[in-house]
This record gives sequence, C-alpha cells and structure tokens, in this order.
Amino acid sequence: RIVDAGARFRPYRNGFLADMPALSDRTQELAWLLMRTTAEVLEQELPDFRQEQPDYVIADSVAPWGQWVGQMLRLPAVTSTTTFAVNRHVLAFGASSGARPKSARLVISKLRHVAKAALLRRRLRRRYGVSGTGIMGLMYGHSDLNVVYTSAYFQPRAETFDTRFRFVGPSIAPRREAVPHEWEAEPPSGSSSPLVYVSLGTLFNANAAFYRHCFEAFG
Repeated sequence: RIVDAGARFRPYRNGFLADMPALSDRTQELAWLLMRTTAEVLEQELPDFRQEQPDYVIADSVAPWGQWVGQMLRLPAVTSTTTFAVNRHVLAFGASSGARPKSARLVISKLRHVAKAALLRRRLRRRYGVSGTGIMGLMYGHSDLNVVYTSAYFQPRAETFDTRFRFVGPSIAPRREAVPHEWEAEPPSGSSSPLVYVSLGTLFNANAAFYRHCFEAFG
C-alpha cells in the first residue's frame, strides 16, 4: 500500500519494532525499550539516512530516533501524533483524574528502566554530539511542528499547547482498495436491532473489563 501511494518502503532491521504487539505486556519498560531501539536504529540505519539526503524528517511521536536523526542531519523535523499530545499539564491532569500505576512493583520497575534509558541517552549524546530527546520526549515526542490527529476540543489541557501543535482531526482520505466486510453478528437487513461496534486500539486491546462495562452499559 505504501508503494501504491508512490513512496518507497524500507523496513527497519530491529527486533523490538518487529514485535510491537508484545509491547502491551512490557509498558513499564517502554522508556528503556525506546532508548535502546534508538541506539540500534542509529547504528544500523544512519548511513542510509545520510545517503538519502532528505529535505525533512517526519517521525511518529513514539519514534524518538526520528528526532535524533533530524538533529544530526540538521533537518526540519515534523512529529506525527496519532493519539493525544502530552506535556506536563496533561500528565498532571491524568493524575488528578485518577490515573495511577497498578502497583508499587510496577513503579519501581518503571523507574529502574527510566534510569537505564537515561544512562544510554548520555552515551548517545557524547557519541553523536547532539542533545537528542529527553526522557519524557522518548514517549511523548515533539518538534517544531506537531500534527495531532484529534480536535483541540477533545485534547486534554489543549490551552497549554502553543502554535507548534496543530490539531487537525482524523486523517481520513479516499481509499481505492476494497476491504471485505463479514460480521457474523451483523443483524439481517431491515432488522430494528441496533448494532454497536466497540473496539480498542491495535496494541492495548486485551482489557476484558472494559468490554464487560460496555456490555453492561449498552445492555
């Protein structure tokens, strides 16, 4: 599909990126995983990035190596944010709204992995001579232009983001391919029974309690 759109596709040679579905069981390790992946991607791909001589870099907000490449090649960087934009005000809002770690054990594990990530970041800064991303920027990256695919109306603490953040809404374009659609539970044509489609995302979708709450709410 990427090739059909007129672009060239080059896959990463990184094991963590090839096994993203396993991330949902390792969220407390995320800072370390992303910092380690940044080191590996720069080691493996930087010569190709230099040879390509791009005009700018567009990177996902959870792909910090994109920010590093932008700094190292002195290129404008654009951050693509597919969920909410996050800053310290949003984190404080989440904490005040009841977002808490599940256990002290997970907190300790997370802090340990953050410390490992900080040490590796220090080594990378010395090696490549750029500031790179901070620890918070590993998981909530941003740059001089940040495209956020939601409305400012839905963005928590939207008023705390400056003009570098553009809340553009969902990115939906006409599609040429036809995708088969077969749902066994779909009611017959003309049925008066409503059909409710409930879905979480592509990674964090194993929360059985969430679906049970939906069954109760729509029952």
